[in-house]
Amino acid sequence: MHSKHLVSASPSLQIAADGPIVDINWHYLMKTRAEVIQANDSMPAYLLMPEITGLIDSELNANRRMAFEMMWMLGCRVSELLLLTPRHFVFNGQSSYVNMPTLKRRPPDQTKRRRKRLNDSDTLGNLPLRQIPITDVQFVARLQSYMVTERLPDNRRFFGITRRTINRWVDEAVSNYEAKYGPFQVHLSPHVFRHSYAVNAVLHFTPLKILQGWLGHASQANTEIYTKVLFSDSFEFAKRIAWRPIVTVNSNTDGRPLVS
Repeated sequence: MHSKHLVSASPSLQIAADGPIVDINWHYLMKTRAEVIQANDSMPAYLLMPEITGLIDSELNANRRMAFEMMWMLGCRVSELLLLTPRHFVFNGQSSYVNMPTLKRRPPDQTKRRRKRLNDSDTLGNLPLRQIPITDVQFVARLQSYMVTERLPDNRRFFGITRRTINRWVDEAVSNYEAKYGPFQVHLSPHVFRHSYAVNAVLHFTPLKILQGWLGHASQANTEIYTKVLFSDSFEFAKRIAWRPIVTVNSNTDGRPLVS
């Protein structure tokens, strides 16, 4: 699919040649974001990749930066972030992933007892797990470095804090960033990191079924909300529709126009 969000990207925002193959016009997407949000009541506030990485890079506190980067790179809920321990991570280069404890998922039949399938004790907790790939090698390196620096045991949580503390960290980071660079177009909360993760995946043409699994949505309808960001794609589909016959003048031997 060739749409406006894929072309004419600013040279300063282009992806490196050895990175993802999708070249995205971030400026166009920033320009049309207000229209996307106002036209769709279900569309949450989100930041685009250059904005959210700029916010993260501006945070000098290592603990706060790690929390922000994990929410952005993993697309997790704040409550899920606060459950993570080093034991949840599997590091293997670009095949690294996290076993994310999944909240808010209801079993199809809540009255039915869950059959025990594991003989050993569950070392990752009692919640359902979903596997989220981690392909950014710099993030993998920072995660491993953070674990060593903080001397985290396998079963200790990364952040022994509350949701309220995460809210305060985000509010302070946003205030500091906006004082230096100007206000963001949207109101920011910790959940914006998760929404931004989902939007970024959609812009890179991740199949909805795959993204649903990464986000831990019980229903794909919840995941489809993020496709509203593809504002320009509706115009590209419209351009493919013919509204009148294509006429080639003097194509017939008798001089009549050829209608195809």
